[in-house]
Parts: sequence; structure tokens; C-alpha cells
Amino acid sequence: MSKIAWRLLIALLASNAAWIATAPVSAELPKPARQSRVPELQAELTRLEQLAAAREEPSAAEQRTPRVTKRGTKRGTRRRAAPSTQVQAWQLAKPWIDDVLQVEDDRLQNAAIESIRAALTSGDPVAVQAALHALSRVRQVRFDRESFRPLVLPQLKAADPVTRRAALYALFNTKATPADLDLVLPMVNDPDPQVRTSVPHIATMINKGDLSGAAGEALLKLLHDPDFRNVVDAMRGLGGVTKHNAEVIDRFLELAEDKTKRPQMLHFAMMNMPKPKRVIVAMLGYLEDGTRLQSMNLALMRGIPKQEKDFLAREGLARLEKSTDDRTQSRWLEILRCHADARHRETLQRLIDEKIIRPNSLRSANKLVKRLR
Repeated sequence: MSKIAWRLLIALLASNAAWIATAPVSAELPKPARQSRVPELQAELTRLEQLAAAREEPSAAEQRTPRVTKRGTKRGTRRRAAPSTQVQAWQLAKPWIDDVLQVEDDRLQNAAIESIRAALTSGDPVAVQAALHALSRVRQVRFDRESFRPLVLPQLKAADPVTRRAALYALFNTKATPADLDLVLPMVNDPDPQVRTSVPHIATMINKGDLSGAAGEALLKLLHDPDFRNVVDAMRGLGGVTKHNAEVIDRFLELAEDKTKRPQMLHFAMMNMPKPKRVIVAMLGYLEDGTRLQSMNLALMRGIPKQEKDFLAREGLARLEKSTDDRTQSRWLEILRCHADARHRETLQRLIDEKIIRPNSLRSANKLVKRLR
């Protein structure tokens, strides 16, 4: 700042100080009245609740799905306008859900449960749908769930697809058993895509993560849907899968060969599932192919069988040695923390001694070496 500018600034401050010193005490500037934002926030909360009312578990009214462009795949949003009856059903269900979930008044809880029961027998499509939504949201509360089964089962064949889908999730909360898969799996042929793509999620919950056998065949059928958006929707509920058919893995790998589909396959299909060696090898190949995703890093940290941990750790050390940037080294060290053991300590120590490990990753590498002793 020039000397002239400094002089002007000092003069301005001095004049302000003089005015403040001579101003009467009572000459305070009026403060603008602060208007309460409570009405505005309440209106916004109501709007958001109405939007949320159009969504189901797992959400399908509005989902992020791949949008293919000339430059590759971008994440887009497919929006489906919720019918007014669906919004009305959620608005009717919400007070029942709130009353069942509260723990202070047993009479209020019991009354809500009986209201749900009455709605299921009312014949009113909106009330029936509301009751199904409510049943699917109170799984953690103890009540006579099994008595609701005869009321829920007929709704699996309702004319309205939203009701059929809601009945699937309500069925799980009526003490569903693996025998119920005989009712659920045929719905993989339902004419509505949202009903079809919900089947793997329900089957996973009912069968406690086992999607082998007939359940795996149903999933495989969905994985061949010509609309890839439906394939993605079918995979959204696969996080709890512990067992699956080999043919499902083949299809996952086949779809992942397409680079425009690979991000969704890695995130929704390969993130948490148990990974045989051929999946691990394929994922390492994706890295060589230029795929760089956080989903890849997380997928290589989860679902690795004990017998494959040594293989992945050795591969990780080899790639750690070749990596030349902080971010890549940090990610490989994260993967090694999950799978390395004493057999890999000597190699990691050599990378530290030879200063292959970059300064920003050195602390993490040293901590890992100590842990591997």
C-alpha cells in the first residue's frame, strides 16, 4: 500500500473515532426487527416430508442411475413422479409409524397397531397401502406380527404395483421365513420394474444373505434386463449378500467389462459381496485399465476370503512399490492394513528402507510394520 493510501486510511479512521467520541449516548442506530424463521422452516419441513412420502425402501421414486454420453458415463437422476394416492398413503401412514415407534405410551402404540390392522381390512386402496408402508417401518417393535400375514399376503397380487411392492416389504415384518421365497421369487416376472427389482433385496433379508440356488437364478434374470437402469436397481439391495451363484459372478464380470457400466458394478455389486479370486484378479486388472474409483478401494478392503488375503497383500505390495503419488500409496496401505500379516512385513520394511514410501505415507507405513510383528 502506498504512503498516500496509508494517510487516507489513517485520516478516515481518525474521523470515525472523533464522531464516535462526540456522538450522544442515546443516538444508537436502530436495530432491524428480527423476524422469526419458524414458520418458514416448518413449511420447508412439511414440503420435505411430502417429498419423502413418495419414496419407498429401497428408494426407487428417485434414483441416481447412469447416463451415457459421448465422453463416458455420468451420474444422472431418473425421476418418477409419485401419484397423489401414494403421497396420501404416506401421509396416512406417518402418524401410525410415529405412534408405534414411541415408547412412552403403550396404549397409543397398541391403538396404532390396531389402526394398521383395520386399514388392511378396509378395502380402501390408500388405507391398505398406508398400512403396508407402516408395517415395513416398525420392524424393531415387538408385537404380534404373525397375525398380519393373512392380511398382507393377498396384497402381493394387488392391481396397483406400488401396493404389491409395499406388500413385499411388509411381508418381511410378519415373521417371514425362507419358505416365503416361494411367494417372493416369482415376482421377478412382475410387469412393473420397481416390483421386479425389489425381489433380490427382499430375498436377501428373508434368506439372511443367501442368494444362491433359486434366489440366485432370480437375480441372474434381472441382471440380463435390457434396461441397465433396472439392472442397477436390482443390485441396490445386495449389500448383505453372503452367498451367491457362480453364474451371478460371471454376469457381474461380464457387465463390468463395459467401462460405462463399471462404476455401478463396482459400487452396487462388488463393494460388499464375497469375492472369489477371479473377481480380485479382475479388479486388479481394472486398475491397470485406468479405473480409479473410491468404490474400487473399498471393494478391495471387504469380502476378501481368508485364503485370498495373502495373494491380495502380495499384489498390493507390488503395486505400492510401483506407485509414484501420495494418494495411490495411501490407498494401497489402507488395503494392506486389512489383509497383510507377518509374512509381508519384510517386504514393506524394505520399501521403507529404500525410501520408496513417500514422506506423506511414511508414518502409516511405519505403523503398519509395527503392527505386523
